[in-house]
Amino acid sequence: MITQAIILAAGKGTRLNGHDVPKPLNMVGGRMLLRRTLDALAMNGVRDVGIVIGYRGEEIKAAFAEGHPEVRITWIENPEYDKPNGVSVLAARWFLKGRAFLLMSDHVFCPDALTPLARLDAKGDSTILVVDPDISRCYDLDDATKVLRSGDLIADIGKQIPDYDCIDTGIFVISPLLVSELAKLESPSLSDGVRRLARRGLVRTHDIAGRLWQDVDTPETKLHTEWLIRAYGQELRGPMPLDTDAAVCFRVASLEVAAAVVNRLRMRGQDATIHSSDQTRWVRVATPGGAVDASVLQLVASVMAESERSLPRRANAAG
Repeated sequence: MITQAIILAAGKGTRLNGHDVPKPLNMVGGRMLLRRTLDALAMNGVRDVGIVIGYRGEEIKAAFAEGHPEVRITWIENPEYDKPNGVSVLAARWFLKGRAFLLMSDHVFCPDALTPLARLDAKGDSTILVVDPDISRCYDLDDATKVLRSGDLIADIGKQIPDYDCIDTGIFVISPLLVSELAKLESPSLSDGVRRLARRGLVRTHDIAGRLWQDVDTPETKLHTEWLIRAYGQELRGPMPLDTDAAVCFRVASLEVAAAVVNRLRMRGQDATIHSSDQTRWVRVATPGGAVDASVLQLVASVMAESERSLPRRANAAG
């Protein structure tokens, strides 16, 4: 079993919101980014977590002054946080007892993506990288780390590689051998170490199998993640059935947004209705074939975005 994890939270991350708040403390879908990562680990039985901090690290520590109810946190300082992320991994090398999860504090993902990896033997030598072969789902392909596979092994990795067949999700199980490879390099990126270890046939890929994830790096990707959470729920497990018949449902922020979504869906011939309770509003879309078309998901996200962006303008005009 994998019972340890390292979370990288040292960088500045100023593309997201300038210097307003340390990036790991940003709220997405009503929950702090770093708290989401800790909760996902706790759900998968990981209790020993090292968090690498650097830029405004004291503020991050203060936000977790009471710790986490299910996870023991060890704070690891990286004073060279301006250097590539491999330096943060090296800062945590003393913490590792065997193979461990390595996660990014600015990634949101379905906790179920960790479940099969948590069952791995902590004494193994291979590093595992979770990849997403559905490249069309990548919101910002230019900034994504691409991966080329040879079977389940990594043949190449990097943001600028010319040939690739999947995307690095930022979810790893790393072995001490990866840290040893990083230690041979000056100011390495994580991808540098992965590439070196891959040449030895010791980095394998694991398909995320359609589970959702998103790197929250910019205001645009943060907004996109908010849409995903509204459509799929806090754990990004996918559309949730409201009835026992074939249908999928999407949470929406208000009845006004729900009406906009339903109108657009009906214009394209979809059977869509609004359902509301005291605290929750849903749009229900009938799926007679048993599965929702990808174009429906895209349309719902697009209409949510358009409607929610227009709400403040209407409110201001009314005032």
